[in-house]
Amino acid sequence: MIIPTKSYEQPASGLYTGVLADIVDLGNVTTEFNGQKKTFPAVRFVWFLGNDIQTGAPAVGKKDGKQLRVSSRNLNVSNLHEKSNIYKTLKMILNAAPAQDLDIDTLIGSVRTLLINTEQAPNGKIYANIMGITPAAPGVTVPIPADFVQDRKLPADKQYKNRPLYAAPAAQQAAAPAVNAAPVNVAPVNAVSDQAALIAALQAQLLAAQKTATPPQPQGQGADVAF
Repeated sequence: MIIPTKSYEQPASGLYTGVLADIVDLGNVTTEFNGQKKTFPAVRFVWFLGNDIQTGAPAVGKKDGKQLRVSSRNLNVSNLHEKSNIYKTLKMILNAAPAQDLDIDTLIGSVRTLLINTEQAPNGKIYANIMGITPAAPGVTVPIPADFVQDRKLPADKQYKNRPLYAAPAAQQAAAPAVNAAPVNVAPVNAVSDQAALIAALQAQLLAAQKTATPPQPQGQGADVAF
């Protein structure tokens, strides 16, 4: 049985405040690339957006007015090697190198500035890719919707790691969009004199990413899958 997916409205490319609402345990995920299968424990970071930093407008859906959210790609948590995507993601969230004994669940509730690049895949789906993460301006808060339920608080058979979707053949699990294959290197906040300069720096990186990005491919377990 394949569980139906639900598409969420995606934000336009840009800079947003966001709060880390959940870190979803995906269990062991199997992918296949160039005929080679690889199985690894994975997680996914779920962020709810606050405001568009450029306009100050709340990041809500045009259809339902609900707070928009974005998710990271599936992140391999088998090790914390400095070249791994999970290490790079944690370093951006922390604005420092993560400790080897870091409990990543303690990061839930963190408010940050997110650089988002949104693109349309050949299959017509829209994917919002998190390209960079930096500290938010002092005093910024972003609420988590009151009706949001973390994956770990769902009944066991509804949790992502236990869903039948993850038992699907590896061939059905396409790679994540190339544009999101590795986070953009964002300058530490203390290297930028003010918020305006930070925004300008991130905008430049977004434009560069848009020019060089490979169009995203369909994902068997994409970022728009409902939790």
